[in-house]
Amino acid sequence: MQTQQNDVSVTFGSTNAVYTPTQPAKTFNLRENPLKIDESIFYYLTHTYMNNLYTNDSKERNDKGYELENFGEILGRNINERVSVDLLEKLVKDKEKQDIKNLEYIKFLCKEFWIYVFGKAIDRLQTNHKGTFFLTDSNFKFLSRINGKKDEAKAYLNFAMKFVKALIKGALIAFSLDSEITMESSNDIEYSFVIKVKES
Repeated sequence: MQTQQNDVSVTFGSTNAVYTPTQPAKTFNLRENPLKIDESIFYYLTHTYMNNLYTNDSKERNDKGYELENFGEILGRNINERVSVDLLEKLVKDKEKQDIKNLEYIKFLCKEFWIYVFGKAIDRLQTNHKGTFFLTDSNFKFLSRINGKKDEAKAYLNFAMKFVKALIKGALIAFSLDSEITMESSNDIEYSFVIKVKES
């Protein structure tokens, strides 16, 4: 039996079968069918990467930190470029003042980006209207499984926080915003973030 050029011949024991790939009915549109990050898979993959890097004895501590921050920035930028297409198109045409644009970018970060990556929106956003934004996530699940009160986990928690800060920084780089980010937690569940947008 002759097969067409695109057919794939598959053998199951003594039986031959021919599989013909079907073409999709129409082009896949990312805007109509947005991709989603599975929160548990994202958690597993990133924490596996961080743990392997953290326990790698062949690298210096500073090199580990640099590699982690670089990875976080690239990942954050790439994710936000994917999820913020419509917002960027709107704001490029917008003639509003830059500080208003910055607020719109941070609002997007707190809602769409945060939901996309961490499964929920930021619980509280405040600003001093001078380029500093205060974010609070009252149940930050991404780091809530790490008990920072235990000495052996405290160093890893600080390491993981570097990744989160770099992820946020990378997301803001997608908006051409240079920022300085700090984060802290008093109870390992609620985390606060301070984002200072640097003037260009």
